[in-house]
Amino acid sequence: VQRKDGSLIDVFASASLLTQADGTRYKITSIRDITENKKYKNLLEETQESASVGGWQYDTITQEVSWTEETFKVFGLDHEKFTLNLNTMSNLFTDEAKLIFQNSIHQTLHFGKAFDLELQPIQTNPNIVWIRATCKPVLVYDKVVKLFGTFQNITSIKESSQRLKESEDLFRSLYENINDSIFITNSRGIIIKVNSAATKIFGYSESEFYDINIKSLIHQESQSAFMNSRISSVFTGELNSIRKNNEIFPTEIYSSIFQLSSGQERIFTIIRDLSEKKQKELEREKILSNLAQRNRDLEQFSYIISHNLRSPLANILGLTNLL
Repeated sequence: VQRKDGSLIDVFASASLLTQADGTRYKITSIRDITENKKYKNLLEETQESASVGGWQYDTITQEVSWTEETFKVFGLDHEKFTLNLNTMSNLFTDEAKLIFQNSIHQTLHFGKAFDLELQPIQTNPNIVWIRATCKPVLVYDKVVKLFGTFQNITSIKESSQRLKESEDLFRSLYENINDSIFITNSRGIIIKVNSAATKIFGYSESEFYDINIKSLIHQESQSAFMNSRISSVFTGELNSIRKNNEIFPTEIYSSIFQLSSGQERIFTIIRDLSEKKQKELEREKILSNLAQRNRDLEQFSYIISHNLRSPLANILGLTNLL
């Protein structure tokens, strides 16, 4: 309807006929402004649609089931062709999920227990693989009179969760099976997490690592360079580290700063033992040095032989000239 100022509003109107004893009749009309209610209803419908959440309810007295329009969309059903009752609702799920849903409804109706389930529906819609089903009872004098619940398409959420789990499993596998030591520390250098390779390389047990600062794993002569490097977001370089038994050994260090979703700062550090690599380099240099020395010896030997051969020949030529 239109107000005096020209603005339009939504109203709920009702009318009734009143008849007095003398036969006089009056029409009583009431008009209630429901503009705000309509706004909230539209907002609720938009919210349900964006979140792919539909509502449902069951009246235990009339045994009637009702769905919101979004619930039909969640299951990909035509509301004009689908018969609503508890059995048809149950039949929307796979055999295993159906039994879980039916048992949960039974528990709610008889014992007032709410439920929150993740179920797989039958393939009425290929884009819907997982449904979240919730239900809360309304009790009057300890008797369940109504059930209110929701159905939500959580397929994308489950798929994202699965991808995240696979990513975490991959990281965990790399984290535990890599031959380099990996440390995660806070901004002060206190070790928060460490992989199994670190225990083998440095000789500490996992629990012992949590009582020390990562800088104590770096040889004193290299500590200043290591701590200065942590000021920058990324560092890569070769420094000397020290094992639990005080053995000093060469290492290659990669360090990077990152932030958690909470805003806390963490430092990811990889320390690679270069002992074997350096030993092989020394052996190679020794071999090359020996080869170079042998080459020089051969050159010297060749020179001596050539000189010794030239001397008799020169003498013979000299005698020939005298003759």
